[in-house]
Amino acid sequence: MKIKQIVMKMIGYNQKSERMSVNNLELIGKNWESLAQYDPMWAILSDPKKKGNKWDINDFLMTGEREIGDLISYFGNSLKRKGDRLVALDFGCGMGRLSLALAQYYEEVIGIDISETMINLANQILDGHSSSLKGRVTYRLNNSNSIPIEDNKCDLIYSNIVLQHMNIDDALFYITEFVRVLKRDGLAVFQAPSRCLTERGSLFKTPIADCDEGVTIDMNLIPRKSVIKAVNHAGGKVIEIQRDYSAGPKFESYKYFVSK
Repeated sequence: MKIKQIVMKMIGYNQKSERMSVNNLELIGKNWESLAQYDPMWAILSDPKKKGNKWDINDFLMTGEREIGDLISYFGNSLKRKGDRLVALDFGCGMGRLSLALAQYYEEVIGIDISETMINLANQILDGHSSSLKGRVTYRLNNSNSIPIEDNKCDLIYSNIVLQHMNIDDALFYITEFVRVLKRDGLAVFQAPSRCLTERGSLFKTPIADCDEGVTIDMNLIPRKSVIKAVNHAGGKVIEIQRDYSAGPKFESYKYFVSK
């Protein structure tokens, strides 16, 4: 049995789950296409004051520079990690907010997103930047339930406020994919909400009234123990878990640091 099939079986991801995943990802893709055409920066960073295309692009990108700058500082100061900085993966890259920031530290950055419009916007922004980034930052459209990158490729995998927008089965399988494409001395860092602090449930939908009919921003819960189990079964190791507040005050969310 192939390694992928073994891991899928271990986390309860069967053929039925895979068929459902394809349908789910199609719906997620359509949803995010609508959001990308409606108000892309607000859909990514949903500050109520910025709704209605009120984000300034420079301010928007600056949030990515601060976020990645803090991450790199933490690697050196707290984790004491000085691994290679060759290839970084920005999973759920959107308009490249974090990809461009990662390119300040890594030789090659690959951004992956499910929305074609987001990828097009990311490329437009990239075209307006220094020529030194061109050829080092690439964006890929991906609507499959796997990551189209070879094994042991990435020194860093980073994903923030992304996994929460997909159902738990898909999120857990992508986490196993993080481990697969991660180098032996690399690090995967990703965020996921574990539970809601104010009400019961595992899926919370926020309708976007003035967008296309049926469009919602979804928040899916991914229990911490399920994340750890998926990482372990994929051959990875959770080396640190931090409380994270990017999902908002309503949710108990965590940032996971994973090696293999």
